[in-house]
Amino acid sequence: MNTDGAVQKKMAQQALVPKAPGPNKLFAQETVVHGDWRDDLVRDGYVVIKGAIPRDRADQYADAFMSMLENL
Repeated sequence: MNTDGAVQKKMAQQALVPKAPGPNKLFAQETVVHGDWRDDLVRDGYVVIKGAIPRDRADQYADAFMSMLENL
């Protein structure tokens, strides 16, 4: 087997190994300051990203969600 084949085989084997569940690295380092949206996510548990989707699509999602709640 050539070197490239051995490396690819090793990478494939590593990719299939399940990892134990644990805390997300983003939340594990409480003292780290990123200076961007990640700080808001760690502090508040959510992030508002303005302009991520068009306003009309956001309104459609909100209407669909409210309809779903009303029909429960």
